[in-house]
Amino acid sequence: MRIALFAAFPQEVRCIVRELRPLVRSSHPFLWRTAKHLSLEIDLVQTGMGTLRAQAALHHLLARKMPDLVVSTGFCGALYQNATPGDLIRGTRVLLCHEEQGRAILPEGRQLSLDHGSAPRNADRWDGIRDMTGGYIITLQKRMRKEALKRILTADMTFPVCDMETFPLALLSLQRGIPFLALRAVTDLHHEDILEAFFGTADGSGSYRTVRAVRLLLLRPGLIPSALRLGRASSLAAKSLWRGLHTVIETLS
Repeated sequence: MRIALFAAFPQEVRCIVRELRPLVRSSHPFLWRTAKHLSLEIDLVQTGMGTLRAQAALHHLLARKMPDLVVSTGFCGALYQNATPGDLIRGTRVLLCHEEQGRAILPEGRQLSLDHGSAPRNADRWDGIRDMTGGYIITLQKRMRKEALKRILTADMTFPVCDMETFPLALLSLQRGIPFLALRAVTDLHHEDILEAFFGTADGSGSYRTVRAVRLLLLRPGLIPSALRLGRASSLAAKSLWRGLHTVIETLS
């Protein structure tokens, strides 16, 4: 069985890389690693940030091989109260959100249900994974403030979170008849917005650049406390992602 994991940034997959020790297969146009674990062949693709990058990365992989399961993984922002960094959310529905005149809009028909009909055999066992909660993933086409997003939430949206990659990965996978899983870990809480300056650590392609991050903190040392808080939350989230993915991998092996 072949699993394809897609994540935007290296911080999101650092525990996965440490545990699976994948080999780099290609670095252009996307960093693509492969690993074997028990009976599974695993592709790990680093997409860079945003819906267009995520969609292009999956097209790139599908032109070369057909996975038995596509997984959107990485960090997310909580839109529900009482969240804690590291909370693990398995997407039950994915919605695409865009902005019109400063307002968050959920277009008609831009909602996907990720029930067990879109999952591989034995996926019902994922419901019992400790500390994994089913929830709504709202994928943004551009960065938006949490206050704008919370205005569009409805009572039926359980454990809503936001990201910038999941919807196109889910849509293309389901169109191709490929089972799909979205697994995201919380870094920022419902009342927190990641500072705009931190998005400058990604280049024009949406890929994270360490040199940009270092330069930012050297030029703006006042951002260091916020960077440290985000770093601690990211570390907890990365560990949660590996625990959840490891259970999924063991279930499918």
